[in-house]
This record gives sequence, C-alpha cells and structure tokens, in this order.
Amino acid sequence: MQIGKTMKVEELIQRVQSLYSKGAQSRSTRLMSRHIYNKLLSVRSLLVFQKRNKKQLLSKWNYSVIPCVELELVDPSECDCFVSPGCNLLRSTSKLPKPINDIGGYLIESVTSVDGAIQITETTYLKKNWQVDDKYTSNKPKWFIKDDYLYITITRKLKAVTIVGMFSDFMEVESFVSACASDLNETCPINPFEVEFSIDEELIDPLIELTAKELSAGFRFGYEDRRNDSVDKVEGKGEPQQQQRAQQQRRRQ
Repeated sequence: MQIGKTMKVEELIQRVQSLYSKGAQSRSTRLMSRHIYNKLLSVRSLLVFQKRNKKQLLSKWNYSVIPCVELELVDPSECDCFVSPGCNLLRSTSKLPKPINDIGGYLIESVTSVDGAIQITETTYLKKNWQVDDKYTSNKPKWFIKDDYLYITITRKLKAVTIVGMFSDFMEVESFVSACASDLNETCPINPFEVEFSIDEELIDPLIELTAKELSAGFRFGYEDRRNDSVDKVEGKGEPQQQQRAQQQRRRQ
C-alpha cells in the first residue's frame, strides 16, 4: 500500500520505452517490461540514496505501508542473539520485502502496533547482542531485522505490527500476505502495472532519463560485445591458442 500517489508502473515503463526507443537502432531492441521495471527500481534506490546523503527531505510519497505483519513467539536461540532471561522474542512469520538502505541503515520510518498505540524503537542485531538496557528502556520493545525477518524483543502481547518504510520492490510490498486480511479478495493477485511507483514528483524526470540512459548504455555494450565476438570468429581469434600453434606448425611444414 502506498502513502501517496505519483505515477503507475505502466506509465513509467511506457515513458522509459519511448525515450529509449529514440536511441535504439531497430525495433528488435524493444525491451521487456520487467527489465525496464527492474532498472527503474535500481535507479530509484540510487536517487533516494543520493538525496538522503545530501540531507534533503524525502516526502511521505516515497514510503510504502505494510499494514499488518503477523508475529510469532520464537526461541531466542533461533536468531543466535542475546535476550535477557525471562524476556520474549517475536519474529515475523514471513520474510519482509527488502528495505532500501542508506549510510544510516534501513529506511524504515516506523514499526508500530496495528492500532498505532505502541511505538517500537529500532535496534540492530549487533547492538542487541551487546547493549545493556537502562531502567528507562529495559521494558521498551525494540525491533531489528536479521535474515530478512523482523524480530521484536521484550513483549509477547503483539500479534501483528504495521511497518512504514521504503522498500526496494513495490510488487513485493503489494503482494505481501497480510495477517489482517479479513476477505479473500484482499489477498488476490494484483495487476503489477497498476501499482503506484512511489517517488517524489521532482525525481520522476531524472528517474526516467537515467533509466533510459543506463538501458541504452547496456544495449550499446552488448551490441559491441556481440559484434566483436562475430569478428573474432571470422578472423579465428576465438580459437584456443593450442589450435593456432598447430596450424602455424603445419604451415611451416
């Protein structure tokens, strides 16, 4: 679920394809939609990373919401992490979509109870192994991610949580099976082209231009590589050195 509305995946793919096709050498170079989508995702992550490093504000439109992540009680030994004696450890029943990272860590804005009443603060797997909680934080639940699973310490009361963050792939967010789904229709397959591509409006043009540029560069590199392979085969450059030496010896005889 997206917080804001920008452009649908289908619209972005069409604009990239149109811009890319202007520099393509023939219609045979038309790209598959999935290939364009994957490149859009990698460029978006790059633009977000650059903006964050410049300490520029990213609007709520960049974030996605996973409204309900189901939790289960697990043995602390399963994550090989330290949990104080008598404390509990919860883990998401499914792996999370991959969050986008910057130099500060995961771009996850909040993890809360589904009703928003409980705010859960972030820690890390390494910090949790070494940190000693003080009297003000010892009873506060904390979350961290390990092996793509969400872990929550201290409490066992929560059955599910809501996550707001920036994730690498919108499709994974939209297709994440919600524990809160009360209707079968809520978990039915979606049309991937109708998914909103969350990004600031000011980044849409750079996103399209850079994606088309990288795709074009990849085509040119592949074209030159195939051309060189063809030339090598014609000229015999692709033959093993031993065969070339044998041919030279026969010519001398």
